[in-house]
Amino acid sequence: MTLRRLKSESGRSLRDIERTTRISNSSLSRYLSGQATPSWNVVVALCRVTGHDPRPLRPLWEAADRGRRAPGRPFDAEKPPARPAPRNDLPRDVAAFAARRDEVDALVRLARAGHTVAIDGMGGIGKTALAVHVAHLMTSEFPDCQLYVDLHGFTPGREPVPAPEALLALLRALGVPAGRIPDGLEERAALWRSELAGRRALVVLDNAADADHVRALLPGAGRNTALVTSRNRMVGLDGVEPLSLTPLNASDAAELFRSALGPGTAADPETVAELMRRYGGLPLAIRVAAARLRHRPSWSIADLLDNPAPTDEAGLDKVIDASLARLSGEQRRMFRLLGVFPGTVVGLHAAAALADLDASEARVLLDDLVDANLLEEPGAQRYRFHDLIRERAGQIARCETAAGERNAALDRLTAFYLHCVKAGREVLEPTFERLPPLGYMAKDVPKLDTVARIMAWFDTEAATVLRIVELTAERGQDEATVQFALVIGAFLGRRGEMDPWYRIAAAGVRAAERRADPKELAKVRYFQGVANRFAGRLADAEADFAAVLAIGAELADVSLRLQGLWRLAGIAEDRGDFVRVLELRDAARAVPETDRYSEQLAFARLGGGYALVRMGRAADAAEAAQAVLAMPEADEPMLRITALRLLGHARLVQDDAEAALETFHAMAAVARATGHEANAAAGRGDVAEALSRLGRHAEALDEGEAATTWSVDNGEPHHELYTREAFGRICLAAGDRDRAAHHFRRSLDIAEPRGYRWVAEQARRGLALAACDLPSTDDNPSSAVPT
Repeated sequence: MTLRRLKSESGRSLRDIERTTRISNSSLSRYLSGQATPSWNVVVALCRVTGHDPRPLRPLWEAADRGRRAPGRPFDAEKPPARPAPRNDLPRDVAAFAARRDEVDALVRLARAGHTVAIDGMGGIGKTALAVHVAHLMTSEFPDCQLYVDLHGFTPGREPVPAPEALLALLRALGVPAGRIPDGLEERAALWRSELAGRRALVVLDNAADADHVRALLPGAGRNTALVTSRNRMVGLDGVEPLSLTPLNASDAAELFRSALGPGTAADPETVAELMRRYGGLPLAIRVAAARLRHRPSWSIADLLDNPAPTDEAGLDKVIDASLARLSGEQRRMFRLLGVFPGTVVGLHAAAALADLDASEARVLLDDLVDANLLEEPGAQRYRFHDLIRERAGQIARCETAAGERNAALDRLTAFYLHCVKAGREVLEPTFERLPPLGYMAKDVPKLDTVARIMAWFDTEAATVLRIVELTAERGQDEATVQFALVIGAFLGRRGEMDPWYRIAAAGVRAAERRADPKELAKVRYFQGVANRFAGRLADAEADFAAVLAIGAELADVSLRLQGLWRLAGIAEDRGDFVRVLELRDAARAVPETDRYSEQLAFARLGGGYALVRMGRAADAAEAAQAVLAMPEADEPMLRITALRLLGHARLVQDDAEAALETFHAMAAVARATGHEANAAAGRGDVAEALSRLGRHAEALDEGEAATTWSVDNGEPHHELYTREAFGRICLAAGDRDRAAHHFRRSLDIAEPRGYRWVAEQARRGLALAACDLPSTDDNPSSAVPT
């Protein structure tokens, strides 16, 4: 059976067959006359038209096809049709492409291995530029074709290109006749994979909406690859390698800016670095900034710093809004409310409280925003915006969220953080007064049941907590401000963060004054006094503690009286007024003992202890410390630390350095176990003193230097002046007079203007010893930091 016979039996005209098969009339004539051998696909098409089974014709067609290639055939002399040039649809490569070296290398490696790669990232991050750049680099390795299609997944004002429509364009780009392209999605996808199977092809599928949008467009078998870009992570695509783009680091951002700026423009590194911080490492913003400068010859780079990040000129708002348009109502609400969040990084539980959701509900929405590259997840269950997206989120929160809803969200957030710090403080300081619950109760809160968990949580959240307290005070929420002031010291005191502690305590004092509650005012003034003292402001601290004592006397409040007397004794110790110390100590001891105030009485017993040590009454100091350690209340960490430390210094003066060393080690262990970094550091200084007395100078220098470094790094004058004076004596005992003189001088510089007369005198004495060749005699009883 020949093709002519098929045509004859069908009874159809040549024109009718042409219309049905979409094979040209001239080609049909050549096939039917034997002048050319058709492809097998053409034979199948003709059989379908005439209603015949093509399979019996296969051997005949294969013989004819072999004969067509054999030498001596008449039409072998015919010149075969010229092969069309390979199709290259790639957009122009980005001029002066810079940075992203690691990503370029990874893409090239994966493409060479035949992997499809899904590149995701926020709008403006440079996904398309990277994909197109790599496609241009690899043109020679995929010689058959380089195809590109913009799927418009996030193009403002346009609907995404449907997958069937995209397949039609791609198949036509491969030269497949329209008549051979089926209508159904699955059929088109199968034909697309079949056409690619025999080619070395590279395909860029740009701006996909999501995994479903691009799934049917992916290549199948064969030596080809596809680079997919999307703002959404393609988590639903099996066998596709993900590559998530993040903002450029400082050096890469600066490189891109200089490259985009071109030669001939002076670029001060510091100014460029500040500019790059403004633009958050976003390539689109950086390129637009460079273009603005190129088109303004009178401008310098510094002039760009006086202008806001060019979100409008770069179209960044539209870029972000296009991503937002793909969100559900719940996802958009979460995005809006995150725009109200006053910090930089938000934890899962805080975000849940902000949106009034439980943690599992919030996690789903946050993960959706991460997958949409509108939110980053720098750590487990920790989320943040890119700076420019945060700015847009804030704008949307102000425009789309009523003031009442914004305030309600902030109220929930404030209540959440207040609950967490109160719960943490109850574990850190279980004997302290518990505060009543206030306002909203979050549906889920983090687990804060151990010192380690509590302090890890606070270290992570500290910046946000401080900002929340500031906002609470600014918003006139006096009761919450007072509660923050009463509990925050349990955290900041452990970390030696006295300045923020003072600011919060001062805000609490102002709030308590407005609330006109004398007892509440005395409590917050007490904590303000503690922060003032450790910041080296002795006069301010004395005024605070005197106020606590006066209010305690007025209200006949034994607890307030004891706290005021104990702390005033500490101020007198700092000033070296030991007579005043003993007067205050006697006044505290005269307060009738009662179980209700046993802890305050215990602290009061320790008050003036260092004065006793310095006055040569070490046995009395040791007796007071041991009496407190025998009390049931001694399990309270700060009380135990204070008593052990006093006992250790008393033993030093009693020339029992081994016992002192053991006591100081025990004190430091309690401090470390309970998260008291400041006291743990002080404990290392105390250990250094004991080691020095024992002649173990190398160890003493190491421990003393560590304690001094901590006090310097934390910027806490009170601890630094005492620690430096003690370390000066340790250096002197080790024979390092220059080093000793340096620390004595620094201690004197800090102590003298602040009124620490006793330490200032000891530092002067140390300087004199360091300046002469006399051997050091450590007859100074102790310079421990009074607590």
